[in-house]
Amino acid sequence: MKLILIRHGIAEDIFEAGSDEERKLTPEGHRKFKKVASGILKCEPKIDSVISSTLVRAIQTAEILIGKIHSQTFKGSEITLSGRIKAAESLSHEKLTELRPNSNPQEFCQWLRQRYKNNTEYCLSVVGHEPHLSALLSFLLTGRNENFFEIKKGGAACLDLYFRAADIRSQLNWFMKPSQLRSLSASSKKN
Repeated sequence: MKLILIRHGIAEDIFEAGSDEERKLTPEGHRKFKKVASGILKCEPKIDSVISSTLVRAIQTAEILIGKIHSQTFKGSEITLSGRIKAAESLSHEKLTELRPNSNPQEFCQWLRQRYKNNTEYCLSVVGHEPHLSALLSFLLTGRNENFFEIKKGGAACLDLYFRAADIRSQLNWFMKPSQLRSLSASSKKN
């Protein structure tokens, strides 16, 4: 199974939103993450499901990614309108409290294990926050509760997951800054 960890795009400051939970993506955050999403899809063209935290900026980031997945799926295809609607409905967007900024990575791993342990060919994309995503990435790679990474806003990492009897093993496929993912998007337009 593939797991793509994505940090939300650039968001408003807390004083603009009134609370951390209500912080929205800025116009720049929207614009830049659209390019990031294209870069992610260049690396991993088949994403089966998108999950985000319950915070507004993560939900908005996930919605941008879902929009890019849909536009990629239908670009140049002869799929009928009913086929497009069916394909759009099959791409789920679930919201989890286990992906909030200060959540324990083991809680998400437990949820992941219960839900996806038999889906070896599945690609799950997760949109969340720091410090949780970096702690989750570190935990999945080492099994320790130490943070070795920092995922920038709009940055992403992709892992292969292997479910074992008692735990989850993983292998890092790629880890990219948002600027690297945006440059992949730009290079695909030139070709």
